[in-house]
Amino acid sequence: MDCLSRGLDDYVLKDNYSQHSLECRILKLLSYSTPQIWEVKNFSYLNLLPHMKELCFKKTRIRLTDFEYTFLNYTIDRQGYCNIKEFQQYLSCTNKREIPKENLVVYINRLKQKIEYQCGHRCIKSKYGEGYYLDI
Repeated sequence: MDCLSRGLDDYVLKDNYSQHSLECRILKLLSYSTPQIWEVKNFSYLNLLPHMKELCFKKTRIRLTDFEYTFLNYTIDRQGYCNIKEFQQYLSCTNKREIPKENLVVYINRLKQKIEYQCGHRCIKSKYGEGYYLDI
């Protein structure tokens, strides 16, 4: 137990020891890549956690779908503004398929409702004819 508390994450029992098993375990440990450092994105009180695909707004945490995370990440990278046509082009380049504008509007409205329901604040607002912006 002392070894486990010091960071040991695997062990070999003397009874079950086999050269092949030990080699496989060592290769598995060596194949782990270096840990990735995740950058938390901030926009006022809004924090986007990429490693968990979660949004923290003040003290409320909201789980995000892949689309919701992509939308918020894109919008934060552009100082809180999202031009819908540019976002549609961005998605078609990254997803290798066209997503109709009507679908994007529906997905974004669902995200707006989700945040408002869980936080009580409308932080995503639409700008007629242009797109969306974060109002925090």
